[in-house]
Amino acid sequence: MAIGAVAQTTLFSEDFESVTMPDGWTTDGPGEWTVATGDYSPSTGAGHGSHNARILHGQSNSVTKLITPEIDLSSVTYAELSFMHVQRSWAGDYDYLKVYYRTSSSDPWVEFLSYTTEYASWTNESGISLPNLSSTYQLAFEYTDNYGYGLGLDYIQIIPLQTCYMPINLVVSNVGMSSATLSWSAGADETAWQICLNDDENNLIDVTETTYNITGLTAATNYTVKVRANCGGSEGVSLWTTEILFATTFCEISDQCEITLALTDSYGDSWNGNAIRVKDVLTDVVLGEFTNTNAAGPHEAQIYTLAVCNGRDIVFEWVSGSYANETSYVITDANGEEIFSGSGTMAEPVYYTVNCSGCRKPSDMQVSNVGPTSADIVWNTGNSETAWQICFNGDEDNLIDVTATNYSFAGLTPETTYTVMVRANCGEGEVSLWS
Repeated sequence: MAIGAVAQTTLFSEDFESVTMPDGWTTDGPGEWTVATGDYSPSTGAGHGSHNARILHGQSNSVTKLITPEIDLSSVTYAELSFMHVQRSWAGDYDYLKVYYRTSSSDPWVEFLSYTTEYASWTNESGISLPNLSSTYQLAFEYTDNYGYGLGLDYIQIIPLQTCYMPINLVVSNVGMSSATLSWSAGADETAWQICLNDDENNLIDVTETTYNITGLTAATNYTVKVRANCGGSEGVSLWTTEILFATTFCEISDQCEITLALTDSYGDSWNGNAIRVKDVLTDVVLGEFTNTNAAGPHEAQIYTLAVCNGRDIVFEWVSGSYANETSYVITDANGEEIFSGSGTMAEPVYYTVNCSGCRKPSDMQVSNVGPTSADIVWNTGNSETAWQICFNGDEDNLIDVTATNYSFAGLTPETTYTVMVRANCGEGEVSLWS
């Protein structure tokens, strides 16, 4: 592992982490640009950090500019712009973003960028060459109100024109207890990169391949990672990729399986801040938080998978937003068997012990021939199981082991209510969910 760092010149940078609109920024138009988190829904999050600039619907078809302070770009011949934006649709309507420049406050605005389609999640625009640089340069980000979810703007940077390009398609995969695999693609023809773990830019990892296996991580711990190209010499380094958050697991990959969350919105305009949060019961660590976005249409399920550890107790909790009456959800285990389902706000958390076994729970259990002191039960096999356990009246300490798909109870008390459930016993500690 080689450690190193290369300095990068930044001519202008604004990430709106000051919570209020930064000094020198102005607006022009009837709308109100503010500093917030996300767009109309805070669950959208910021593009970078915790806050971003935002403007919401006010007066249809109106335009409002957010204008930078004057920027001195006279020290460079060429410069490039990068920024992040989100323009989600509301029932098919989405707002527009146009970007203008002027060389001084007395000059007219000149449009040079236009974004007039939906951007359903934060999108990073980079490598944009700025025209006609000056010592009193200004940019204006113009919002057109089309009754969408509003416009989010974040992480605006101007740097000297890059010949060293940022990597693309950074992915974290094969996350285990103590390791994770990174992969990315070169932005152009770069051959060396630097990896930054947990924002520690004093201890960068230098690599010459587009994959890297990080080892020595701590189990059940959150990490962040970003990558940039290192072109050396006068070309310097690229911009960093967007940071990715990942969490090491409580078990090795061989002991993991996936649960599936199918989340539906009846109106098709997202879950409006509602979400299902999955946590590890013992440690309270958040394993994931899932919501329906407007990437799925009305009554169309948005599917997520989550890797979980065999035998761990996890809990599903509801995160409240608005219009919960439009939501519905089906959560299934590694065998495709339902853990729980519902619609609207979850009345209470759902607890589940992860079962990665292929041992399938019985189906179609029925009770028959109920008499004063006896009753029969019968069920179907889930797959090819040959042994089962019967739990009578919730007593899991005294299970009844059987090898047939039926059982007769005797010695019952007349006019008494009983409960019964059955699970498959596949041996060596592998059991199915209860019927």
